[in-house]
Amino acid sequence: MEIQTKYNLRDIVFFIDNNKVKNGKIEALKVREDTIGWQKESIKYIIRDVDNYVFELDEMSVFATKAELIASL
Repeated sequence: MEIQTKYNLRDIVFFIDNNKVKNGKIEALKVREDTIGWQKESIKYIIRDVDNYVFELDEMSVFATKAELIASL
């Protein structure tokens, strides 16, 4: 099975934490295959921000630019 991700390791991405826009670097990916539900796989990104905090976010919560993130609200 080949899995396509929207972002790659070391990409800088934007996300929201506590109602604030933050950015960080993707350090790892977590992929889980779901054979029960409608979704075939679940992709999560492990992101470290500039303050050295680590976040685990779904692919739909991560954006390539700040403008894309704001447009999604």
